[in-house]
Amino acid sequence: MMTLIAIQDLYQTTAIACFTVDDERRRILFSTNHGGSYDVWELCLDSLETNRLTFSNQHSSSLFTYDGNVFATFDRDGDEHYQWHRVMDDGQIIPLSEEENGSTAYFASFTSQGHIYYSTNHLNPLINVMRYDAVLGTKTLVQKGEAAPVVCAAVAPDESSYVYTESYSNTHVPAYCMVGGKAYPLIPDAVGPYSTQDVLYDGGDQIYFLTDYGEDFHYLASYKPSTGLFQKELSIEGENMKGLCKAEDELILTTEKGVRDHLHRYFPEDGNCTRIGAPCDTFNQLKATSDGTLLLLGSSAHASDAIYHMDLDGRWECLTPYRVKIKRVKPVAVEYPSFDGLTIEGILYRPDEPNGMTILWPHGGPQKSERLKDRPLLQYLALNGYTIFAPNFRGSVGYGASFMKQVEGDWGVGPRLDCVAGMDWLIAEGLVEKGRIAVMGGSYGGYMSLLLSGRHPEYFCGTVDIFGISDLISYVEAAPETLKPLIVNLVGDPVGQREKLVAESPITYVEDMAGPMLIIHGKNDTRVRPEESERIVGRLRERGIPVQYILLEDEGHSFSKHDNEVMVYQEIKHFLDTL
Repeated sequence: MMTLIAIQDLYQTTAIACFTVDDERRRILFSTNHGGSYDVWELCLDSLETNRLTFSNQHSSSLFTYDGNVFATFDRDGDEHYQWHRVMDDGQIIPLSEEENGSTAYFASFTSQGHIYYSTNHLNPLINVMRYDAVLGTKTLVQKGEAAPVVCAAVAPDESSYVYTESYSNTHVPAYCMVGGKAYPLIPDAVGPYSTQDVLYDGGDQIYFLTDYGEDFHYLASYKPSTGLFQKELSIEGENMKGLCKAEDELILTTEKGVRDHLHRYFPEDGNCTRIGAPCDTFNQLKATSDGTLLLLGSSAHASDAIYHMDLDGRWECLTPYRVKIKRVKPVAVEYPSFDGLTIEGILYRPDEPNGMTILWPHGGPQKSERLKDRPLLQYLALNGYTIFAPNFRGSVGYGASFMKQVEGDWGVGPRLDCVAGMDWLIAEGLVEKGRIAVMGGSYGGYMSLLLSGRHPEYFCGTVDIFGISDLISYVEAAPETLKPLIVNLVGDPVGQREKLVAESPITYVEDMAGPMLIIHGKNDTRVRPEESERIVGRLRERGIPVQYILLEDEGHSFSKHDNEVMVYQEIKHFLDTL
């Protein structure tokens, strides 16, 4: 007799969005939903005690401390309009700029002088870089975005220069060093699209950064503002560099290879690089304290989000013991050939007691990937007998720039056929029964679930769409002005490529869709408007296809509140159990 697992049993865990270190007070500040909704908490590094600092029930994407004061971004019920706030001693949060209400603050850089260099689309869809002075409480315009959205990536220790990026697409992000009002490219005379990420000043005249210029994977490079010299420092074959931080005289690098991440220690003086063992499979954030102690935020498919620190002996210790007690399903990585011979990697959850049903899970993004990370929904379903297959179709990250670019302008053909090839491979291996598959995904994964249901209904017995897109034309037209150039590059032009977008829109194939359907959306979703779900729900009901629609009044493009997440996961399981 199979032992069923309740979502409450699994969901004794927490998600951790981000963290920062307050060296002066020896504490870690982190954004977590441990209290039921997201708030900022502190963890004392000496006693390991935790305390809740805010009670706003809102998600934070960035944190900063200066002279004991705490600053954090917050959105409102998932609308992703993040604004910088000061956290008061009584837990209240006070916005730093009331006039920026309704706009969005993006990536920020911080200085030891108490300055926050942040990007905002307030008054400019191509984004302005602002500097907020935490001592004086004033803000100053630093740079206006003109050619493309700009982000301040790093600031020199003495603030004599800074590095900014321009985002033309997810695969074309050049970087420049601004010195004395003049911009110098970090890669002089660069030709063609390339991307830059994770910029780090090492003193005033040495800048380290990650780029894929001239190569398929990101590597470590350096630039000297005084001479304009660009230099490739280090690459690791088959691994894509994704992050770096400085710990005393060494650089700590994070890389991704397929569904896993890796850690490396690099010494610039002699060029020596060694791999470091990691406590989890995927990493969200890496930082070092002033004394060189490494702190890592990450998770595994069988272990939830946690912050770890490395001791003097090189051993990792978990600082946030919010862990699920029950045993989880440990998925495996698999590979299969797609329709054109391209090798696709995926993740397969195989329960101990399968119930005969399989879930195809196309990931969101689409320029993201399914990885060995904490997925409470997938664990909940796998522990209750569902086999789950998550393919990293073309366009996914972690497999090189050329692989990632294949989804640009091809949302509905190549990735869709990769998913179909994956199902055929599973069927041929005897792991899946055709017609006993449910397709489920969120965001782009919701779009792909709907499209697969309409284009290949013979495979499926039901569909779950979470925050998904039904009509590519209305999706592009309703995109925020800041993101519209990037979305047009990804999806296509609704004017010049209208016929193509119609052909790749799920709503075009409502007549052929496999029912029943469960569709879920957040009312405050600014990335994919709820009208995308409402439109296709209406069309499905007109055709007489059974469809259940859940509209979450206080959520956006993801879940920020435990109660909502638990309720939705229970509804999903109930829906799947009836198929």
